Amino acid sequence: MNKIDLKKMLFILGTPRSGKKLLKCLLDGHSQLLVWPDEIPYFAIFKSLEGADKKVSCDALNQILINSILKRIPNPSSKEQYLMLGDFSASKFINNASHLQNKRMSSIEYLLYIANAYYASYDRYKAINIKYFVLTCSGQGFDWSSQSLLDESTFIWVDRGIQQAYASFREKIIRSKKISLFDFFNPNLIKGAMWQFYLYELLQGKLKQHIMRDNFYLVDLEVLKKTPDKAIRDINNMIGVDYEKIQKNLTICNEYYDGNFIGKKIKSSTVINTSSELKIALTEFEIECINYIVDSKQKFGFNFHTLSSVIKTSFSNEVALKGNLKKNIVTTKMFQVLFGLILLYRLSFIVYSLKYRSPDSILTFAKDKYIHGLIN
Repeated sequence: MNKIDLKKMLFILGTPRSGKKLLKCLLDGHSQLLVWPDEIPYFAIFKSLEGADKKVSCDALNQILINSILKRIPNPSSKEQYLMLGDFSASKFINNASHLQNKRMSSIEYLLYIANAYYASYDRYKAINIKYFVLTCSGQGFDWSSQSLLDESTFIWVDRGIQQAYASFREKIIRSKKISLFDFFNPNLIKGAMWQFYLYELLQGKLKQHIMRDNFYLVDLEVLKKTPDKAIRDINNMIGVDYEKIQKNLTICNEYYDGNFIGKKIKSSTVINTSSELKIALTEFEIECINYIVDSKQKFGFNFHTLSSVIKTSFSNEVALKGNLKKNIVTTKMFQVLFGLILLYRLSFIVYSLKYRSPDSILTFAKDKYIHGLIN
C-alpha cells in the first residue's frame, strides 16, 4: 500500500447544487478510487481554526471529520469497535486518526495525514495501490491560493447552468420553511439570493482562471444525467482508470445511495435524467441577475418590470405562508405598496452586496454550514 501524496489527490469541485455528489457516488466503490463519503469544505474549516503559525492541532480537526463519518452511521454510540459505514471500518479510522492528536499541522500536511488514516482503515483497499483519493470539496471551500495543490493534484469541476443550480439551491431553502421567499431576497442574509449571486460570480471567475490547466477537467451535469454510462467511461478515461460495473449505481462506501431529489419521491441508486421540481418559478429579476453574472457585458440595472415580478411572487408566497392573517388586511392596496417598498429597499443594495462581500465571508459560511449540518 503506497502512501497518498498530492499527486494522488483528486478534488471534485463546483458550485452549490451542481451535481458534485452525483459524480462522487458514481466514482465510489471503484477499486482504484478511494472516495471520502461526504462533501466537505475542508480548507474553509481549516482556515477558521488556524493560528498565527498557519497550523491547526489534529485534535480539533479530528472531531469535525470523525463526526462527518459518524453522522452517516445508524446508532453510532453502540459498541464503537463495530462501527461500520458500508464496508468501511469507522472504528479503525477513529483509532488511526487519533495517533497524533496534539501535533499541529499545515492544511496540506493534515489533509494527507487524514487521507492516509482513511486508507489504512479500509480493508478492501489494503492490498491495492489506489490511483486517487477523491475528496468532494465545494468551490468555495477549496484553497485557490495553494500553488502546490493546483500544480500537483487533479480536479474535476461539475458544471451545471447557473440558473438551474441557483433555482435548485433556492428551492431547497424555501422548502425547508426556515426562510420565506421574502426573506430570501434580504441582502444581509448569508444564505440568501445576494450571497448566491456573489458566490456564483466568484466561482465563475475561478473556473475561467483554471479551466485550461492540463490537470483540470470539466464535466457537464446534463450530459452525465442524459448518458451516464458513456459519461462515466469518458471521465474514467480522463483520469486514467478502467470502467467497473459498480459505476452503474450510486454508492457511498460501496452501499447503494438513493440520491437527493427535492420534492420528488424517487428512490433509485441509478442516475435518473430528471430535475427537482420548483415550487415557485424564478422571477425575471433573478434571471436578469444570473444573465449578468454569465455575461458581464450585459446591461444590468433595476427596472420596475423586473422588480414588480419579485414583489408579486414573494408577496403571494408570504400571504400563503401567513394564511391566518385576515384577508381584508393583507389584500389592501396600502399593504401591498408598503410590502413592495420594503422589498425594493432591500433589493437596492444588491450591487453594493456583490462588490463588497469578501472571499473570507464565503469561506466562513461554507465552514459554518458544514459544522451546523454535523450538529443537527
